[in-house]
Amino acid sequence: MATPSRLFSYVVTIQIFCEAAVMLVAPWFINKIGAKRGLQMFAAILVVRVLGSALVTTTEALIAWRLLAAIEMPLMLVSVMKYITRVFDVRISATAYMLGFGVAKSLGVAAFSLPFGAAYDSIGFANTYLVMTGVIVTVTVIASFLMRDDRSLRAPGEDEELDLDLDPAVAALVPADSTVTAGIVDRDALENGFDRRYSLVRAR
Repeated sequence: MATPSRLFSYVVTIQIFCEAAVMLVAPWFINKIGAKRGLQMFAAILVVRVLGSALVTTTEALIAWRLLAAIEMPLMLVSVMKYITRVFDVRISATAYMLGFGVAKSLGVAAFSLPFGAAYDSIGFANTYLVMTGVIVTVTVIASFLMRDDRSLRAPGEDEELDLDLDPAVAALVPADSTVTAGIVDRDALENGFDRRYSLVRAR
């Protein structure tokens, strides 16, 4: 039978491969549900993982419970980047990431390390994880009210598509040389085509 240390190394290896697999589909998934909901889902999985760490009673189960991080981390990373690029100006996206995520994360670790470390000694690991769960739920609820819904927003480079079947008048404006597939046209192509046709009409 594998020792706990060897079992932990196996689980970490599996977690790394699972994270890579989830990271491949995470951008597509976040585009479907929105970055805000992606962060809420990340927080929900984190709550389950921390709460489970407080309730499981065996070393093997605790190590296996760590595999939830393979879903949690890709959701967090992709959602954070997607939310920043959609909500903030692209010129300050790097600054927003460093201050809103990097610095805030470091400050959070510094602020909570001391009280949670003391709680390990005073109330035990299980009770400390229960307190952590309460803190995570509280922060998630507050953040849900403060964050904007990004599903209607577009980051630079994200194409907006228009259904030409809904408006024949719009379809008439699409230039013959534009790329149209199955009745769908890129908005940039539509605007450029309209500008060219409008210029030709004025020239006449």
